[in-house]
Amino acid sequence: MLTMQRVALDSKEGRKFLRRVVRDQNESSYDERWSARASVETDWQFMFTRKVVGPIGDADQYVEVQTDIPCRCTHQGGTKRSFSDADEVQTVTPRRVWIDGGSAAIVAKLALDGWRFRVEVSSGSTISSRLGLAFYSLEASTPSICYASLTIGGETITANGRTITSGAIEH
Repeated sequence: MLTMQRVALDSKEGRKFLRRVVRDQNESSYDERWSARASVETDWQFMFTRKVVGPIGDADQYVEVQTDIPCRCTHQGGTKRSFSDADEVQTVTPRRVWIDGGSAAIVAKLALDGWRFRVEVSSGSTISSRLGLAFYSLEASTPSICYASLTIGGETITANGRTITSGAIEH
């Protein structure tokens, strides 16, 4: 069974829901923790999902909560050069951000505190760009600290457009 809801970050219900995601991280079993995703299908806004394990013999239930928390993703694939002395590398268009457990709780907490989220694509350093490596990550930043961000979840790495390690970003 699937239960769906929609909440706005600036509403009382939205803030209450995000505090619940943070609280549930410490109080729920591993199977019942929240996950979060953002994609073209959700207009690059975070949707939180949780499985509620039913009693033995009963089906598990799923809860989905669509928020209006944006995750900016403007990269369209092609070639990218992150530094003037780096080589251009082949990149692909990110299709989805998917994180679970503690990383979903971190997104909830940072959203409560006014942080912004984006998908970042980089060709890395001069040496990694010569190998054709591109790095994809979910980053959070706050307007009160210029030119600073932190990465949430694992980093996805591609070589010449083909995934070699999967992280929070799928393409």
